[in-house]
Amino acid sequence: MNDLKQLIDSYSICARFAPGFLFITSIYFLLDCDINNLKDNSILFIVLLIILSGVCGFVSASMIKFIERFIWNKFNNPIIRYLKNKEKELYNELLNECK
Repeated sequence: MNDLKQLIDSYSICARFAPGFLFITSIYFLLDCDINNLKDNSILFIVLLIILSGVCGFVSASMIKFIERFIWNKFNNPIIRYLKNKEKELYNELLNECK
């Protein structure tokens, strides 16, 4: 179980880091920055790239969570709404199991 938790935690970190990394690298290439700078000043640029990637990734994850909460508060959870309206028996069974 601990191995599974470590795998999920590492996946969570990677999932939050990757969007920021892609965002920063795409901006870097769109601005026609020279890739030789990464070779010449590798420590400075790589540390800056990692920090900005982490920040952008965590900000995007926070924004997505905020938007998701807003939508679910406004329109309710679509799965629960479907079960309440169409599959009342299954919904009641699941509700009793959770209690």
